[in-house]
Amino acid sequence: MILYLKNKINLRLLLNVSGLFLIATTVRFISLNQTPFANGWDGYYYVMQVHSFLSYGHLQSVDYSLIYPYFTIFSLFIKDYEIAFKVGTAVLSGLLTFSVFHVVYRSTKSFNLATLAAVYVIFSPGITFFVSQFPKNLLGIILLIPGTYYLVKKKYLLSVLFLVMSLLTHRMTGALGLILLLCNFIKNVSLKYVLIGSITVLLLSFLPGILHYSDFQRFNGQLTIIPQLVILPFLKLNITQGKWLWILELFLGYSLIIYMIIISCFKLLKKEQLETSRILLLVISLIIIFPFFIITYGSMGYRFFLLLPFVLPFFLVVILKKIDDQNIKYISILFLIGAFYSYKSYDPSLHDAPNGLYHSMVKAIINTYDNNEYNLVIAHKGLAEVIIYKTDFDALNWAKPSNISTGKVLRVVHGIPYGFFNRNIPDEFKKQTNWIGTNYCIMPEKNWLELLQWAKLTKKEEVITLIYQGNNPLDVRPDYLLKGKN
Repeated sequence: MILYLKNKINLRLLLNVSGLFLIATTVRFISLNQTPFANGWDGYYYVMQVHSFLSYGHLQSVDYSLIYPYFTIFSLFIKDYEIAFKVGTAVLSGLLTFSVFHVVYRSTKSFNLATLAAVYVIFSPGITFFVSQFPKNLLGIILLIPGTYYLVKKKYLLSVLFLVMSLLTHRMTGALGLILLLCNFIKNVSLKYVLIGSITVLLLSFLPGILHYSDFQRFNGQLTIIPQLVILPFLKLNITQGKWLWILELFLGYSLIIYMIIISCFKLLKKEQLETSRILLLVISLIIIFPFFIITYGSMGYRFFLLLPFVLPFFLVVILKKIDDQNIKYISILFLIGAFYSYKSYDPSLHDAPNGLYHSMVKAIINTYDNNEYNLVIAHKGLAEVIIYKTDFDALNWAKPSNISTGKVLRVVHGIPYGFFNRNIPDEFKKQTNWIGTNYCIMPEKNWLELLQWAKLTKKEEVITLIYQGNNPLDVRPDYLLKGKN
């Protein structure tokens, strides 16, 4: 009888977890499938990498991350790279849901609380957006969650295994894992483990895409001396596009973090012992709302703040654990119903690159130029990846490298309107210029450099302003990217 009940519970768990996984994957696929193109500003970077590996046997850009073999598996079975990318990303959402359910259930032994946490992951507008934009970060988070759980449970071998995989996936989640390890061991750490850890980090720094001393350059311009409530500059970026559920989630999450910090401080003042799990959760939360981060689109503080919805399920479990099971079920049902509305928190027309325009421009490039004559196209991020994926041209979203002949390079120029160009630019530059969009033209790099020099020498301030305000790669590729990190 006892064995029967045990098997029945396991069957219930299996069915529940499988159902949650399928619902999460389906809802997120519906969200991602709002556009026929690869999702997010970096979508075609991943598509390009996988296409290059399967077509030529190597990555286009050397970058060691577990996300590439992961997406490669889907592309082996689904021959359309964009659809394979969507399916793989949606499955990541299912894996995240499973990871959260697993950790909450193992920690609380409560089936209903674990279901609540998992359903919240499916519902979350912020996680919906994150899934569409940052699949590499997402896989890192999926691995970080069990790594942190096993760290709390003092199962160090399993913890290190998951945290190392998280580090091998994305440096941001890897850094969070290292911080959590440090916080956990800081009082009782052995010198032996410090040496082993230091040597491991040093060895990993030689792998492109993992860690390198030059990564510290990324901190330039990321911090401010004036503290701020980071939710306010984040909302000013208008990423939420006025979607009330998403805004509500951000304020709720921010308030819960502040509340938990205050409660924890009172407990410490009373000399009460804080649970290890709560300490680690608070450490991550403090990083998320760190008041000295500068919040601009794509900045370090911006990306950390986007992690706020990921800690919310765990805070909800702490707050709602004393509520009766029936009410927890009702809340879970509300979240599940809300998921079929909140999936539109991600809006490709607002949150993605204009991929339809990019594809039409790429067709124009193919019809106009021969890749035997020009082997490199300088184009801004997003467009460069589509060029590589769709054509036989190589492309770069930085200034021309010094080791490549100028005569073999094309330049996509952005930001100078067609009418303005015809009225203000000398005829000698117009002859080699082809228009591929209203604000896009393409010319040989030699002509681009001459145009730039002419504008500066003749002090054509309006032309210079348009060039620098446009999305035109002018900077030399920085050292931490020359190490193969993208």
